[in-house]
Amino acid sequence: MPPSSSASLGRADARLRTAGTAIGAVVFAAIVLYLWRSVRAGELALGRANLGMLATSMALLLAAYAAQALAWHLLVRAAGGASTLRADCARWALSLLGKYVPGKIFHAIGRVLLYREHSPGPAGASAAIVAELLLTLTAAACVAAVALAPHAGQLPFAALPIAAAGAVVGLALSFSTAFDRLAGRVAARAMKSSPPAPIAPRLRLVPFALQAVSYVLLGAGLHLLARAWDMSDVAPLAVAMGALCLSGIVGVVAFIVPAGIGVREGALVWLLAPFGGVTQAAFIAVAARVWLTAGDAVAAAVGGLVLRRGNGRRG
Repeated sequence: MPPSSSASLGRADARLRTAGTAIGAVVFAAIVLYLWRSVRAGELALGRANLGMLATSMALLLAAYAAQALAWHLLVRAAGGASTLRADCARWALSLLGKYVPGKIFHAIGRVLLYREHSPGPAGASAAIVAELLLTLTAAACVAAVALAPHAGQLPFAALPIAAAGAVVGLALSFSTAFDRLAGRVAARAMKSSPPAPIAPRLRLVPFALQAVSYVLLGAGLHLLARAWDMSDVAPLAVAMGALCLSGIVGVVAFIVPAGIGVREGALVWLLAPFGGVTQAAFIAVAARVWLTAGDAVAAAVGGLVLRRGNGRRG
């Protein structure tokens, strides 16, 4: 590609990422402003939170992250990695910070860079990342479809079909190597290396199960987060699971928006509003953002500390 074309693509990408960040920030600010006005108008009365439920909610969030980190370790091993469980989980946790960089691709780039001097190397890490992305989106869609099905009559019309379609398409892609080979060729061109070998479908079964468990834990955590503020009517357990999964998928698909901010909250309000009203749904959506960001910060801090101590011992 000529240098001028590369520069033009780079500028277009930067503008796209800037626009995505701006859109996400505007949507999130609009939800917060709506919530603030509702509180001032007396439409939402906030009492003291149940600290025990909040702590349990955070524990469930971190347990879900532990399941996802273990799934990552198994995928890295399947791609030829030889790092310890501790090191792989630490790299997974530290790379969560990349979600907050506009464009979201830096989440994957950061993970690859963490393996540049460790097996399976950048190529193997990219194969594990592609498999992880497919598996996590598919697991989220499957949990959403199962959890939301009993409440189909109360949900927005498109919610259940989107979840079901995501589950069917995701399963077809996740346990086939066709998408992996295509993504591998793209990654190989970017890294100027040979395409990585796709991870065998049979080696994806346990990581997929771990991802599904993680979303059940996350949904239970969101339900407790709502109950901690005496808002259990806005998020029945099954609905909390399904809504969190589906809004998370929307946040990932909106790749130009850092960490899906604004987009994820909008989707969560859309899904929860029929059960307890827009005001309570908006509060849970904003609270969920704080909850998830706090979980990312804790996980990344622990991961960074583990890697730093590991490097110090080697030094």
